[in-house]
Amino acid sequence: VPNPGRIEQLYLDIYAQKYGAWMKHTREKLCLRMTAVRMLYMTEMLSVYNFADLVTFILAPQEDTSSSNENQSIFPTLQTLIIRLGVDPASEDPYLAPEVYDERYEQWWKTLASVLERRRENGLPVMTLRLIGGLGSRDRQLEDMMIARIGAVVPHVTVEREVQPLAQ
Repeated sequence: VPNPGRIEQLYLDIYAQKYGAWMKHTREKLCLRMTAVRMLYMTEMLSVYNFADLVTFILAPQEDTSSSNENQSIFPTLQTLIIRLGVDPASEDPYLAPEVYDERYEQWWKTLASVLERRRENGLPVMTLRLIGGLGSRDRQLEDMMIARIGAVVPHVTVEREVQPLAQ
């Protein structure tokens, strides 16, 4: 990216099959402290093997390696986060046990909440979160609990989704 300080909106489409190489190249070539990004639109497939690491990598404040004690983040001015969570049980690995799917889903929520809490604690709060796309869970109570947790640190949370029932 020739001038990352001028990009104000960014769309990241995460392609699961290229995860490892994508993360390395994104860190080295694309996400070099993009100081003007105020709106980030991310797509995530729940089947991404280490999606919790990916959420942390993209959104969390980074360890400060300089002497300036400045909050380090790829997106330090991020105000609006839009996440399209692509949950499509029909496209999941047919050998993936429902319990594994549920564990990944729960971990995704917990990681997102934790990262948003860390951003706020570090003076980098996200003000608006929009969750869109197909969400699917046998545990609606988990979703409600995590949305409430996120709502404690993000003033404007909107959930725009299609609930896709999972096979029992």
